[in-house]
Formats: sequence, C-alpha cells, structure tokens
Amino acid sequence: EEVNQLLSARFAMAAWVKAKECGRLNDLGVPAALSRATSLNDLLMNFYSAKLSDSDLEAFCKAIEPLGNLRTCTMSFTMNRELTSAAALGKAISNFKLLEILRMNFHSTGLEDISGLATCMQELAGLKTLVLDLSHTRISACRALLSSLGSLAKLEHLRLNFESCTELTKGRRDAKNELYLAATHVTPMEMPPDRGDPKAEMEALRKWREESEQLRQKQRQEREEKKARLESFVGSPDDELNWDVLALSLGKLSELRSLNVNFPQYDILIGPG
Repeated sequence: EEVNQLLSARFAMAAWVKAKECGRLNDLGVPAALSRATSLNDLLMNFYSAKLSDSDLEAFCKAIEPLGNLRTCTMSFTMNRELTSAAALGKAISNFKLLEILRMNFHSTGLEDISGLATCMQELAGLKTLVLDLSHTRISACRALLSSLGSLAKLEHLRLNFESCTELTKGRRDAKNELYLAATHVTPMEMPPDRGDPKAEMEALRKWREESEQLRQKQRQEREEKKARLESFVGSPDDELNWDVLALSLGKLSELRSLNVNFPQYDILIGPG
C-alpha cells in the first residue's frame, strides 16, 4: 500500500501542472494522491510559468500539508506573475518538522508578502540547507524573514537572493534624494542695487547681510526639521537592507559553513558557495 501511495505521489507531482491547465486536478485525483503519501521523503515541484494564482497555491499547499515526513523540499514558482503571497506556503511548510533541505524559487513572480515564510522558519529546527530566490519580485520588506533565520540552529548552508528587488530600497533611495535636496537647496537673496551714495550703500549692504543671515537661519532650521522627519521614516541609511538583523541572525548559526546573500547592489559570499 505504501509503495502504491508513493508511486501515486510521483505521478501527482509530474501531472499537477498539466492537470491544472486542463481543469481536471480534482477529477484525476491529483491533490488527493499527493496528500495520501504521508511517508514521502522528498518533494519536487516545478510550476514554471504555470499561471499560478494565490488560490491555486492555496490548493496545492492544502494537498501537501499532511507530508510531515519530508526531508527535502524543492519548489520553483518562476515566472508566475499572478502569485503575490506566500502565506499559505509558509503554513504548509511549518508542518514539515523533519525537513533538512528547503529550496524555493520565486524569481520573476508578483510576490509581495513573504511574512508566511518568516513564520514557518521558526518550526524548522532541523533545517540544514536553505536556498531562497526572491529576485525580481515586488517584496518591500524582509526584516521578519532575516530575523527568523536565527532560529535555524542546525543550518549549514544558506543562500538568499534579493537581486533586483527594487521595492526593498525604493523608499530609502527616494528619501535620500529628498534629503539631499533639502540639505543643499538655498534660496539666494538679491544683492541691493548700487545707489551711488557710499553711506546709503553701506547701510543697504549691512541690512542685506542681516536679512541674508536671518534667511539662512530660517532655511537651516527648515532643513533640520525636514531631515528629522525623513530620517524617522527612513531609519538608518541601510535600514531597508536590514544588515543589523541579518548579522544578529547569522551570529546564532554556529553550524553555518557556506553563505551567499545577494541584495540589490550588495553581495556577501562566505565559504564554498
């Protein structure tokens, strides 16, 4: 019976995308076949350009939730533009208590929300390898995910790819530009006209200097106020990149042997890759 279940699960993994395209997932019993294979040790799914929506992902996640004996899980969702949330996926993965290897590829999807992935990491105490490709997605925050990495005490290999996640740095970049303009823009005062009278000229120049100084002080104060408001929004210069959170998490990973982290315009590579 177990052998039949495992064979049926292999069929389900291979047939899922085609069955979905034909609208016959449930007619063919594909989700049920996958759910019954509770002794399955490895899951390999490729949804490349399968026009997967959030509801499609939820249906898939419901099918894999019972697979609590998984040791290896590899899933690719590349080029699924309609996919915006990984919440359902995080819920399903949190059931894989024995998982040792997790690879997920969200390259060029419409993914915006990865909070579910952060939540599930706390349940994967035995995870040794994590490969997560979020390149060319729409995510705008990753602090929760980076913070959750500290709970993976047995992690040996970590690879994170945030390449071309422009929303991660957009707020910081726009605010820095505004800060620059606020800090450099000065409205000049016109020099007083030449009246030909030395005394009147000296008095006009003295008055001009006083008014110029008052204007500079006013502008300086306005710039400081604007800078304070912007910095309260932006945080530290690299806040959106969350280097501090990543460093704290990595400091807890005593078993880590290789590390590859790619942020927009930044790379970290340690170990054999």
